[in-house]
Amino acid sequence: MINLVILGAGGHAKEVYTTIQHINRVNSKKYNLLGFFDDITDNLSLLNLKVFKKISEIKDKNIRVVLGVGTPEAKSILINKFKNEGFLFEKIIHPTTFISPFAKIAEGAVIQSYCLIHPDAKIGDFFSCNNNVQIHHDTIIGDNVHINPNVNISGGAIIGSNTFIGVNATIFRVKIGKNCIIEDFAIIGVPPKDSLAGEIETVIGDNSVIRSYTVIYAGNKIGKNFQTGNKANIRELNEIGNNVSIGTLSVVEHHVKIGNDVRIHTQVFIPEYSILEEKSWLGPNVVLTNAKYPKSPNVKKELKGPHIKKRAIIGANSTLLPYITIGEHAIIGAGSVVTKDVPGNCVVAGNPAKLINKIENLPY
Repeated sequence: MINLVILGAGGHAKEVYTTIQHINRVNSKKYNLLGFFDDITDNLSLLNLKVFKKISEIKDKNIRVVLGVGTPEAKSILINKFKNEGFLFEKIIHPTTFISPFAKIAEGAVIQSYCLIHPDAKIGDFFSCNNNVQIHHDTIIGDNVHINPNVNISGGAIIGSNTFIGVNATIFRVKIGKNCIIEDFAIIGVPPKDSLAGEIETVIGDNSVIRSYTVIYAGNKIGKNFQTGNKANIRELNEIGNNVSIGTLSVVEHHVKIGNDVRIHTQVFIPEYSILEEKSWLGPNVVLTNAKYPKSPNVKKELKGPHIKKRAIIGANSTLLPYITIGEHAIIGAGSVVTKDVPGNCVVAGNPAKLINKIENLPY
């Protein structure tokens, strides 16, 4: 029998406790569970077991530990503490989970009930996986990744270390960087019409946050520190730089180029073949258009969205017509309808938008 302590004393630790009880029922009490470790909580006991406060209380070569926290940050702290003290981390796998003999799972994993891990999946150290997760063939998952219930990860996906994936997320064959957060019900890497899953490369950079119900199609190449609001929709084959934020309910169509440090607020519409250069800023409910004569015979061949140059600001509820260019450092006043090019360093407003000032005259 293996003496075991669960690291953590919160909700996730209770779920790990349940998994250990199931293992003991099947394997004739494989584990002697001594208690929990948590040096932050005020609780002295949990589920009729002791909560240890100091590593010295459990420092024994015959005691192993298992992770009972889910968030990568909290896991990292505990991993470092206990590895430095020489503890061995136990790998815990629920009896109802099936893992292919051709899959590889490293040290300290905690995998809960009814999961399915297919051949040639490679999973790093200190992986934690909740119930009903499917990880398909040839997937690569880095160290210290946490996956919540009902997640489906397609074959060949790559998930970077310290990434957190929320409930019911669907991950196609994409590459997700390190330290990312994928919230509940997000869908990443959806193949566009007439494409197969994984046929078009999809990349999301390190430290990105994809909020709940966001849909990102395949073929997007997205830089570091990317963020979406809830329910953002990003179509295929876009180039998106570093430090870009796309707000709640905004839509980015396909073949759009977005530079570094661009901010797109809530409910913005960006049609295909638009260009947003670095540090441009679009307020809520801005609408860009790309069809000069909608439904005309050659409209699909003639689509071209606006070109918004560096540091331009587009005020809330503005509408930009196709083909136009907004110059560097220009400002479009809220509610404007822009029908022609705007020179750099100019302020325009109205319907149709007209020159009302120069940037050099503004009080900032």
